Amino acid sequence: MKVTLRRSSGTMLNELLKHDNLGDADEISFVLFQALIPDRQQSLNDVRKFCVSQLFSLSLSFEGIVRLLEFTRIIETDSLTISINNKYFNPAVVQTQGEYFRNAHFFECLFERLKELDCVAEMFNENSLRFNHLTNRYYVKSHLIGFKFFTIRNLLLKLAFLERDETIPDHLSIATQFTAFFKDTIISDLKTTPDLVAFDLDDLGKTLEQQAEFGRNGELFAFSYEKRRLNGHAQIHQVRRISEDHVSAGYDISSFDNLDSFINDRFIEVKTYLKERASIESCGRGQIKK
Repeated sequence: MKVTLRRSSGTMLNELLKHDNLGDADEISFVLFQALIPDRQQSLNDVRKFCVSQLFSLSLSFEGIVRLLEFTRIIETDSLTISINNKYFNPAVVQTQGEYFRNAHFFECLFERLKELDCVAEMFNENSLRFNHLTNRYYVKSHLIGFKFFTIRNLLLKLAFLERDETIPDHLSIATQFTAFFKDTIISDLKTTPDLVAFDLDDLGKTLEQQAEFGRNGELFAFSYEKRRLNGHAQIHQVRRISEDHVSAGYDISSFDNLDSFINDRFIEVKTYLKERASIESCGRGQIKK
């Protein structure tokens, strides 16, 4: 009687991250579409030999690919056998070998598992992600991805889910065809936690006409400045005065930190408004106190 010991998701992730080479699109798709036979349990050693004989580069990446496909639940394996998990990968339903990594199926499986282990935030979070309003693309600052996940970062580059920005070395853009998927899968889960920042409006008096003396006019003053400061922002309509509708919010204006911010991350509270200056506190990413 054969007994299969199941490893935890965390254990499988740790084993996966030990591998420097998780393969590329050609190697992974070869294993899935050429080496593995649907509805059949195969010898792991036989599959390895076949792969290496047909595509020699798999001699370096085969173990990593097996761990990757096991982690994403696309295959099931133990020390001796390997088989396709039809619940997660049906070759008759997914696209052909050459098209597979141009759709989101594999990435859905990968990010679902990373989410289960609360790992996505170590790769994509409010600090590392931005939105380029000129190209309408999300991008991540490479150095802010947790070092632990650089193997997966490199995999996403090889699979063309991430693309290097040749003009800014540290920027990795989300491939255009995956923008909607990324927005629904990653962006929708982000939440901002504003930090207290001092925002001095001395300079506003130089560019905006000063208005009346109290409350509402002070908000209009700061609101007008934010709209001008963010001129050209793709979501300028989301700069809002919210104090009249949400009196207990703790701030008066919801805005953006800069042109590349894609979620509201600047929250301004107008304290006083005098003829010469406005005193405002802003909640945002940075921590600057004057």
